Amino acid sequence: MKPGPRKRNAKPQPTVQGKPERRGRGRPKLAPRRERLRGLARVLQALDRHPVTSYLSHRDFLQALYDDVKAERPSYSYYQLAEDLGFSRTNVLWLVITGRRRLTERASGRISAALQLSGNARRYFEALQKYATIRRADQRETCFQDLLELKGRELAQAADQMVLEYFSEWYHPIIREMAGIAGFQYDAEWINQHLVTRLPPLQIQRSLQLLERLNLIEFDQKKRAYVHTKKQILPDREVERLASVRFHQKMCDAARDAVTRIPARRREINSLTICVSDADAMKVGVILYKACEEIMQLEAQCKDRDQVYQVNVHLFPFTRKPEDHS
Repeated sequence: MKPGPRKRNAKPQPTVQGKPERRGRGRPKLAPRRERLRGLARVLQALDRHPVTSYLSHRDFLQALYDDVKAERPSYSYYQLAEDLGFSRTNVLWLVITGRRRLTERASGRISAALQLSGNARRYFEALQKYATIRRADQRETCFQDLLELKGRELAQAADQMVLEYFSEWYHPIIREMAGIAGFQYDAEWINQHLVTRLPPLQIQRSLQLLERLNLIEFDQKKRAYVHTKKQILPDREVERLASVRFHQKMCDAARDAVTRIPARRREINSLTICVSDADAMKVGVILYKACEEIMQLEAQCKDRDQVYQVNVHLFPFTRKPEDHS
């Protein structure tokens, strides 16, 4: 029997705008080399507007690059982003960005190479990848310290470096507020007598010097003593993310210790787990200063309970009362 004539391959279907081309078993078709180079160029331009050291999450960083290119080119897809960053044309980066897949060390190196990251920027991105995958608290702390150090090197202004240093330790804001106490003394021993948690004298001295350089405390010639200047310190975009996260980390650690270290008569700590809608959760953010009873009433009145939120309110002292010195 003669074999029948071979069937010609069907012509490819036209591409639908906004969706990747597909062939074979659903694998997206590779874009032409020239188009891939154009795509990478767009991502590198986005990188100039979104430096990696401005982020505390590799997911947020990658999402920012994608959104930037997408705003300029609406047909841009996660498939194209993956291809531009050295991966096959799949949804691998979408899975990473949405938290459905971890970014491995090898994949992190591939992205660094595609984005042409080098030196401090490359080390920072690698540290972000490690920070997202490490589970042990001590190792995460070490990794975060690396991020702080690397971020500090990127800051051109000495003032920004000092602001980052200010928020990196819990005791800087505390010593600053202690300058508002009557009889405050610019002295490590006096400060330690008023702190619940004693500090090495050298740390206190360095903290006082930092506060002076930031103009948060100053010497009052009339009072012949150091006083609180009432100046507000607000980090700019360059340090805001790291500074804010570090500050709240330290305050949460202090709140945890206060549960056992501070007498109940001198603290008020409540923890509420509530189930409310996203809209009501935003309302909670506005009324946090109100009593916990009002938050509980909001939960009781909520008719659309589809989210679970954790709300923590902490009130505890960092300084001792005079009768505690004895």
